[in-house]
Amino acid sequence: MDYNGKLVLAPMVRVGTHPMRLLAAGYGADIVYGEELVDKRVIASVRRVNAALGTVDFLDKGGEQGGRVMFRTSPSEAPRLVFQLGTSDPAAALAAAQVVCGDVACVDVNMGCPKQFSLQGGMGAALLRKPELAEDILKTLRRNLNLPVSCKIRVLDDPRDTVELARRLASCGICALAVHGRTSQQRPRDPADWGHIRTVVGALPDLPVIANGDVMSYEDAVRVRQETGAAAAMIARAAMWNASVFRPQGFLPLDVVQRQYVRLAVSWDNALPNTKNCLKEMADAPASFPGRAGGPRVLQGHEGNVAVTRVKDNTGLLGLLGLGGQPPYQEPQDASTAAVGAGCGPLHRDTAKQPASKRPQQRRQQQQREEQQQDRRQPGLQQTTGQPPQQQPQHEAHGGRQQQEQQQQQGGQQEVAATEVEAGGELGQLAEQVQPLPQPGGLDAAVGLVAVVKSASCGGPGAAANTRVAG
Repeated sequence: MDYNGKLVLAPMVRVGTHPMRLLAAGYGADIVYGEELVDKRVIASVRRVNAALGTVDFLDKGGEQGGRVMFRTSPSEAPRLVFQLGTSDPAAALAAAQVVCGDVACVDVNMGCPKQFSLQGGMGAALLRKPELAEDILKTLRRNLNLPVSCKIRVLDDPRDTVELARRLASCGICALAVHGRTSQQRPRDPADWGHIRTVVGALPDLPVIANGDVMSYEDAVRVRQETGAAAAMIARAAMWNASVFRPQGFLPLDVVQRQYVRLAVSWDNALPNTKNCLKEMADAPASFPGRAGGPRVLQGHEGNVAVTRVKDNTGLLGLLGLGGQPPYQEPQDASTAAVGAGCGPLHRDTAKQPASKRPQQRRQQQQREEQQQDRRQPGLQQTTGQPPQQQPQHEAHGGRQQQEQQQQQGGQQEVAATEVEAGGELGQLAEQVQPLPQPGGLDAAVGLVAVVKSASCGGPGAAANTRVAG
């Protein structure tokens, strides 16, 4: 895997799922990390080919009886997909890696997560204080996998200690080292230390280093590579809030990104709670974030968060964003009836869904209304309308203002539509990958129930002949 000059989507729990990775890749991410998954959960999962969606699904234990999707991927993202593993045991790490190694480009060991659940299990940032165990995990993976192995760390308090740890990890044969410029005690409000990253880069001239921390725009990604000498830049929060951060041209309006994300999420049958979580993260982007600006339908702030919370299904989610209910989930041709609000119902009328028997009656009613309006315009009927002749010019002037306002509104909608077209062009490749949703009741039949045996490419030169092959 080539890291030189690359943009990387960071691993983020409950964010780095399949549709978000596809969205980021469509906007320019060269490498995408999945969310961290713990080794024991991965080992217990079941691999299934989902023929209806064209994906490979890893189902939680009990998957044959309807277990939820733990991890989903599609062949198109395989060359850039990094699977991040949470582990504190070499044998468990290897067993978990062997489950997924045939469907990803690289396996990464998380050594930087400061969350309590990781620390309690000896995973994540806990490994920073146990370099011998960290080395054992990496060497075990390298000996037994024909797949690149990398790891992600946080800096230590003393740059000299960080450099010593980085050198030990590099000696294990890893393909890259991602360095977050904060210690495990620091939080996002604390500034990332790019100088600390630069020190690590200088100590590892032969190993690609990925710089992470406070990369909030495309310009920041360019600048962090220049100031640290890192091979690549990793983006986390900014990508979570507005995935178009990877575009050299700058951010797209947030509502455009939100609609593109929902199209992908619904098309690839993403779990609704996860889709809603990602939309809430976008809505909660801070006011200081440059990618927060949105168009007329943006879900933003508390009101946007509440609106997403109230959604009960994908139909309500599509309606909330003014999208049609059928693939490819585009906006209606006449957007003048759209409205922005906190409700969960469709934001436009869809007369095509009304019973055919009612349409002739509606046409007759419309014809009667037009005839009545025409009668009122005939001479001698002005007094019956309650409209004095001398007020007619004012009425016409008011009508002129309404017409002008409508023209201005249509012009704004055309501008938004042009932005949508631009985004659609950039995501054209992704659009080709989107498959129609399976018909209700057809998903179980479409999902293969026969375990797919792993390719021999998962085994490295030191793999034992009886190494367990996960289904």
